[in-house]
Amino acid sequence: MKQLRAATILLTAAFSGTGATAQAAPQNAYQLFSAVNTRPSSSSALVAYGTQTLRLNCPSAPITATISSSPATVNNVYANVFTDNYIGLTVGSNARVNVCRNGYTDAPEGGTDCFTTPYTSAATGLLGQDPDTFVATYGVPALDISSNLAPGSLQAKFELLDFGGSFGSSTVWLITNCTQAGISPGGSITGNPISSTAPTPSQLTQNFFFDSTNGQRVEFIADYSAAEAAGTLTIVDNTIPTVNNQGLAPSAWPAVVAGTSFATTACVPDTGELDASGNPLCKLSTILCTNSLNPIPAGDNCPQSTAKNVQMFHEFDATTASVTTFPAGTGLGFLMGSDNWPVSSCTFIGPETGAMCPQNPLTSFLGDYRSGSGGTTTNSTYTVVSGVPLPSTAASFTPNSSGWSNSNTVNLSFLTTPPSVPAPNNNFIAAFIRSLTYGIDSPAPYPDTALPISGDVTLPKSSPVTCPAVPTAGAQPLQENDTVTLAEGTHQAHFFATDCAGTEELVFTPNVSNLGNWASFKTLTINVDTTKPFVATGPTLSPAGPYALNQSGVKASYSCVDPVGSSGATPSGVTVCGPNTASTLSPTPNTGTLSSAVDTSAVGTHSFTVNVQDLAGNVGAPVTVSYAVGYKFAGFYPPVINPPATNKNEAGDTIPLKFSLGGNQGLGILAAGYPISTPIACSGKKLASASLATAESHAGLTYNSTTGLYTYTWKTNKAWMGTCRQFVLQLTDGSTHVANFAFTDR
Repeated sequence: MKQLRAATILLTAAFSGTGATAQAAPQNAYQLFSAVNTRPSSSSALVAYGTQTLRLNCPSAPITATISSSPATVNNVYANVFTDNYIGLTVGSNARVNVCRNGYTDAPEGGTDCFTTPYTSAATGLLGQDPDTFVATYGVPALDISSNLAPGSLQAKFELLDFGGSFGSSTVWLITNCTQAGISPGGSITGNPISSTAPTPSQLTQNFFFDSTNGQRVEFIADYSAAEAAGTLTIVDNTIPTVNNQGLAPSAWPAVVAGTSFATTACVPDTGELDASGNPLCKLSTILCTNSLNPIPAGDNCPQSTAKNVQMFHEFDATTASVTTFPAGTGLGFLMGSDNWPVSSCTFIGPETGAMCPQNPLTSFLGDYRSGSGGTTTNSTYTVVSGVPLPSTAASFTPNSSGWSNSNTVNLSFLTTPPSVPAPNNNFIAAFIRSLTYGIDSPAPYPDTALPISGDVTLPKSSPVTCPAVPTAGAQPLQENDTVTLAEGTHQAHFFATDCAGTEELVFTPNVSNLGNWASFKTLTINVDTTKPFVATGPTLSPAGPYALNQSGVKASYSCVDPVGSSGATPSGVTVCGPNTASTLSPTPNTGTLSSAVDTSAVGTHSFTVNVQDLAGNVGAPVTVSYAVGYKFAGFYPPVINPPATNKNEAGDTIPLKFSLGGNQGLGILAAGYPISTPIACSGKKLASASLATAESHAGLTYNSTTGLYTYTWKTNKAWMGTCRQFVLQLTDGSTHVANFAFTDR
């Protein structure tokens, strides 16, 4: 079981009489009641304004037990105790007795009051004060109740009793060598008045200790401080809270919640709340208030808020498994029912009239086993449960490229599905989904779940969902969308759905070593990058062109950069740079120099382009460089001689012009309209001697795969005799190659 906060104090003292010197014997100290500020009585009838029942195990002999306002001693003497009027003790089935001594004598059950005679004159001037501040002056000496207890197991009920005039009490401790097994249900503790004007911190946050023993803690806390600080709290003057303690066997719980959205939950037993056989019970705390307008105790008389910031806490000890083990898709809960629930049916009145009952206002669960709620009302019976079926919301945004938006306008989408519980399910009925709440956190950490968060948006913004007053079948998914404007950078969106039974869709991560909040929001990370990347360098081709067909080793070098965004926002990173894409390029703000092979597999003018894009989908300006690829023309082969020489041939000869293009490039290599021959001047030309060869073919262009040569058979004209001409061969790569000829007579 969880044992995190020590409230039991081991002392070395025993008691031989009121205010006696301590003897060496191990002692335990148990806080029975917190201080109750003095105030006018509401009735002259004998009433209890504080009740606490302990289950004690006392040794055979000697039993020592003393009541004091403090567990500490001064010079081995325990402090005075003050109660207006007195303290009643009921052990087992015995009659209640007044254990106060040495005080003012007017108690109706024998003994004296737990204050001295001078207090009767000073009481009016002490109204509203904490009796711990004047217990030394008006209190009675510490009370030895050893003789009231007996060896073995017993039940001891302590009551703070008043019968008119005024009432109030100092802190009350029991110091004894008996050990406490826990408490029995039925206790009641009255807190201090809460002023409607300038309430003090101690008034706004009040602790109701039923058992402060380590491993047995049973405590209820009413905290209105956040609501008061937010200016949303309404307090009727002289509001006085009282917390009543009930116990319920875990086996009885399914009948209480059958046919609701909590039908499959389990109430969590407190190890300090025990039945008559010593078995742990589930604790139900009912907080009721009276005020200057309504003397009848009711939850609706307690302070109320217009925001969900009234916090109620149950701090307790339990087995670890009971709060850490629950089915997937479920979580912890802190159910709130009406004043008389579960003795009578759960039906809200006052501000929550018409709301489904019970509600689950849980907004936090701390690792020292402290469940907390955030509500607008105090209404009014609370208990801790586990296994609450939770709604499930899927969140997304657009535009979205791998978690990045390239627009400052982001569209949010939320789809919430009600929980489904397979049979047998105790007639489980899923509550309707009432709303979806989200907020943008820039940057993280995510906010705590305990209180409303400024700036959060609740959807739908109009036409709210109508919640039925009783569990009703037919809950449907809720689809909500909204649009937000976000600056560049990383944003964290938290979100949660709330159903008509008040259950918030929280994520629970039980961890006994984490004393903080086990509850957290679901989250969605939204990265925004609207800055375009750019080609930083290149492309630069190497070696320089032009290039021969199928030339190897030609490379293009280049680099791309995705710059830092506005306000220093981290870029999403380049994912496309040249032919490199996301499949080969991890997102990076600066690619450094990259290189790619340049395609020379086709002749002609080509371009190499570096496209650039980042992960968010921003496309930068491409940069292009052009290059030419030509055939590997190495000149004409014999019998033709290449320029600047002039070939001498007889007019009318058939001349074979042979050349290589580095392989068979097909017969479609000639540019349209080519080859041609044009006249050129013969003046000054030195005629070269050229052998007369027989023409290989008169059929135009051919290719010889054996020699790897092309041959164009050129049939000359006899009329060219005595002239010079230039043979012009233009290829489809745009290159032009010539040979000069002088034609003679035979």
